[in-house]
Amino acid sequence: MISAASLSIDEAIGQLICPTLYGGQLRHETFDEATVLAELAKYGWGGYILFHSDQDTVQARTALLQGHARVPLLIAADMEHGAGQMVDGLTDMPPAMAFGAVDDPALTAAMGAWTAAEARQVGVNWLFAPVADVTNNPSNPIISIRSFGGDPGRVAAHVAAFVTGAQSQGVLTCAKHFPGHGDTGTDSHTRLATVTADRERLTQVEWPPFQAAIDAGVAAIMTAHLAVPALDAPDVPATLSQTIITGVLREDLGYDGLIVTDALLMGGITSVRQASEAAVEALLAGCDVLLMPPDPIATHAAIRAALADGRLTEARLYESVTRILAAKARLQHPVPAVPDGSAGALAANVARKAITRAKGAADLRVPDGFLAVTLLDGIAESEAEAWLERIKELRPGIIATLTPDVDERMWNILRGQAISTPFIVLAIISPIRVSKDRSLLPSGLLERLQALTAGVRTIVVAFSSPFLVAQFPDAEAWFLTYGSTRLQQTMMAQALRDGKGWHGTLPVALPEMLAGVETVSSVPADSKGPAFA
Repeated sequence: MISAASLSIDEAIGQLICPTLYGGQLRHETFDEATVLAELAKYGWGGYILFHSDQDTVQARTALLQGHARVPLLIAADMEHGAGQMVDGLTDMPPAMAFGAVDDPALTAAMGAWTAAEARQVGVNWLFAPVADVTNNPSNPIISIRSFGGDPGRVAAHVAAFVTGAQSQGVLTCAKHFPGHGDTGTDSHTRLATVTADRERLTQVEWPPFQAAIDAGVAAIMTAHLAVPALDAPDVPATLSQTIITGVLREDLGYDGLIVTDALLMGGITSVRQASEAAVEALLAGCDVLLMPPDPIATHAAIRAALADGRLTEARLYESVTRILAAKARLQHPVPAVPDGSAGALAANVARKAITRAKGAADLRVPDGFLAVTLLDGIAESEAEAWLERIKELRPGIIATLTPDVDERMWNILRGQAISTPFIVLAIISPIRVSKDRSLLPSGLLERLQALTAGVRTIVVAFSSPFLVAQFPDAEAWFLTYGSTRLQQTMMAQALRDGKGWHGTLPVALPEMLAGVETVSSVPADSKGPAFA
């Protein structure tokens, strides 16, 4: 492995920068090979983050890039729930919260191992996972089921298991988003978020999973573009805060591995700083890898200028480069054998075991002739195909699909059908999406659905945020899957058909709006988890 001292200033700067290659850029007909390779040769980027494409394309592009790099590249991807999240043809696991509901860290370790093994096969060597945030804010529009749950102890156990399992397969992992993105109602992709917790609560709730990741040997930790007024000024994102990055993460938590920014093109940064200036401030704060700057070449120039005017020292630059090269050296060991068993079998097992009956009789049966209503909120009907097909096995009288913008005529028709039906199965498929800016149903849509189900025996099935069911306090039963993969849709329909099979434990505390409603829960509402050590 090349040493940091052998790199020129420009090469060292290049090692800090991690540009983006989106799926559309990777395809054969749109891949600008000459430009990509020319920039790699000139600037010596430290790595890339890849987005959605197919297996053959990713494998070909990663091999090409590695073959032209003087220093081996870190090839990263957001693979929080399996390598299939970003690469067609690989396994799409249930989201992290499904694993939290099953609450078997051995299965989470296996998920990490399989994700890593499949990623490695296509040239991805750095997983931007696991999510170490604690889901404790029902209005959080971006974390939700990406987290293992709302109890710090449970989240910590699963974070450590994922890190151990994945890194056993010869890849790097990255716990995110420090100092904790779970307790905010803002999506930092769109604007600067704020966490209002005091330091005591941060210590007790938000930081134990990150400490668990550190203790498990996590290779990297990703920062969050959110302000924490208890720790620094209310307009300073954690990514740019020396108090948080160096003071808390490095010094208080004792972490000396890689620190990578969240994407520098996100609104949580660009709304408060010019992008290239933010990159310099992130380095001064203590970050090592600059992820997805809007203009990597301008970022390179800004760092060069900061060195020239004395804002940034060469010692600080090479400190980060040394960490980056040390992380790359961890990837040079012999490739381990693939894990035992089957990735697909693991995904199916967890999809089945995670189903949670959060309210309602254990022996509930759906009667024939019911009204099946499926709300497709930010998802195409083709992506709900498994549920819509399997629900037919329960012999519904009418099957209806809705979108949030359905017209008044359809609402009137549905209301007429609801009045004459003895039972409604309301399924809500509402994935967490970047910039969607909500995880719960908006008031107008909610009021219509509540009116639709008023006075009729109803069960609500939430295929995303578990807090969605809390918006239907009068429902007879609530069922949770914590995701909408094809397997999760299939397993939920089977469980309703069989009248059994809901083995999951609720991994979050349902909100106070449910006071007086008896629920099936394993996480007390006031749970704060263990004190941070």
